[in-house]
Amino acid sequence: ILGRQAKELETKIRFVNGTRFTELYGAPQEQILVEVDPMELAARGWTPRFVASQIAQSDARIPKGTLRSVSHDLLIDATGEIDSLERLRRTPIHHVHDEQLVTLGDNATVSRTPRDPPSQIGLVDNQRAVAVAARMETSLRIERWRQDMEHVLAEFRQTLPTGVRLSVLFDQAEYTAQRTVHLERSFLWG
Repeated sequence: ILGRQAKELETKIRFVNGTRFTELYGAPQEQILVEVDPMELAARGWTPRFVASQIAQSDARIPKGTLRSVSHDLLIDATGEIDSLERLRRTPIHHVHDEQLVTLGDNATVSRTPRDPPSQIGLVDNQRAVAVAARMETSLRIERWRQDMEHVLAEFRQTLPTGVRLSVLFDQAEYTAQRTVHLERSFLWG
């Protein structure tokens, strides 16, 4: 949930007028998990390595269907990378003569899961967190950009699910104001 919410917020922030770039920190990365019943593998005479090799070989070519004639069975292919779980489920694993094509989805559960172990973890106050960083264009006045950003954050807060909260960890406008006051005092003392 955190990762999806953070990506959605990042997209909204990216479109705030004057935003130079955005970056996510601590977002969980997803992986595609293929779970195959070992008994099913053994019954077919397959190994996990065989199934993995079939997935790797079909990464760029996954059949869209089969054209059957009296003397031939032809696979109709489409090119492109595996881009969805459903497409991965349609990955051909084995073609049995005079039988239908056996696909990964016929023999395995395919799902998206958070990468485990995660490559990075975000923590704020000892709680899992994802930080969305944003930087504005240097040619803009920070007050206007901050107003637009506060508006986006306020709207986004209203859509958050229970248990997810939005906090500002660092505000460049506040930092700039503090530095300006410090600079003014330094000039007055000098």
